[in-house]
Amino acid sequence: GVGVPRPASVVAQTDLSALRIPAGMMLEVLSLFPGSLRVLDDRLRETALYMQERLPTKIEVVRGLRLFRGCDAAFLASLTREGQRRAALFREVVVKEGGQEGTLHVLELGICAIEIHGRHIAEVPVGNCFGERTLLGIAQYANATVRVATPIALLFSVTKAALQVA
Repeated sequence: GVGVPRPASVVAQTDLSALRIPAGMMLEVLSLFPGSLRVLDDRLRETALYMQERLPTKIEVVRGLRLFRGCDAAFLASLTREGQRRAALFREVVVKEGGQEGTLHVLELGICAIEIHGRHIAEVPVGNCFGERTLLGIAQYANATVRVATPIALLFSVTKAALQVA
């Protein structure tokens, strides 16, 4: 805003043109060149570890899901002990269409794309979950592929085995 002091100002002496390229688009282009993204992988994973420290606690994440609303506090605590946080990078498949993984994933950071038969149909925004149908046995197979659509995504995942222990 106007009147807000700024640490530095840059004044162009000539006309300036800017091109804004979304991160996902840039990564899509880089993925066409084998090995080009491997250079970024380590840095993105370091960034993910840094960001995980600033996310809500796992218990806060689980309590925020309608799926577990009304559940016993001891059950939720056990579930969060058994569940795992992880980082996934651009285009990484989290759930494969037709898979029998049986894992619930909560998207804590980033965006994931939902694809059916290779066709993009929707996106999963932050704070939403997917995979609950195979986790709970409502569906035997995943009906869509879910892949990371941003440079990085942070997920909290609970497997069937973790749910049975909880």
